[in-house]
Amino acid sequence: MKLGRRIARRLVRTVRRATRNLGTKVRIVQSYRGLRRAPWSAIRYVLFDRELTNFTYEIGNLGELAAALGSALDVPPASIASFVDELALDTHLSAELAIRLASRRDRNRRMPFGRRLGWYAIVRVRKPRLVVETGVHDGLGSIAILLALQRNALEGIDGRLVSMDVNDQSGWLIPERLRGRLEARIGRSLDVIPEVPRTSSVDIFIHDSDHRYEYELDELRAVRELAAPAIVYVSDNAHATTALRDFATDEGLAFTFWKEEPVGHFFDGAGIGLALRKSPEAA
Repeated sequence: MKLGRRIARRLVRTVRRATRNLGTKVRIVQSYRGLRRAPWSAIRYVLFDRELTNFTYEIGNLGELAAALGSALDVPPASIASFVDELALDTHLSAELAIRLASRRDRNRRMPFGRRLGWYAIVRVRKPRLVVETGVHDGLGSIAILLALQRNALEGIDGRLVSMDVNDQSGWLIPERLRGRLEARIGRSLDVIPEVPRTSSVDIFIHDSDHRYEYELDELRAVRELAAPAIVYVSDNAHATTALRDFATDEGLAFTFWKEEPVGHFFDGAGIGLALRKSPEAA
């Protein structure tokens, strides 16, 4: 009898989870034409997924990521692949994040890094002193950057991350052990960027905030005033607008775009836009 009640309670919880935000998720799938693109993944999302924005998933074309970043950064693709594995196979970090995620009913139990594996590899390759990131949300991208900076420090190159977001609850997922190199600023990025201390130039800039074309372009122009000569500009929105591509053209920078292929998700995927000044030897 007790077993039957436990099964019934578990079934009720499952049904409640499945129907939570049901209408919202149906509208999200429709907006991305998910039923046409990946019907079974769309149905699974509607019934079981908890994410309503900033979808997370595994990536199916990591080999292409390694090739694209290797070419852009003038390093062997195998080096990029090694750094990607360094983060993807970090079981200690996965366990830390699982503990934090377990307390959130609005998040999945797992949040794969996806294209942020590429952010990690970029930071590991370039060994920056200062990274600036606009848009934090849960903090998954910040975690990738901070862990890369931590491992760079073990190799003798210390760096820090200045991140900014309008939401004072952003970054809740970041483990305490990684926060020593983080300077979190709350506010509109175009107001906060000019306040970044000029004691060191920006080596890597990652746009992941307001994705309107003009806003992203204004961010890029604002960071340009703080940029190191070899700065790498990264956009999390290059699949949707040409802001970074146009900026790169105006500044005489080499532009690269890699399109991700999500595994088991209805979303068609985003990608990584990358712009930097190539050395004469590499050009």
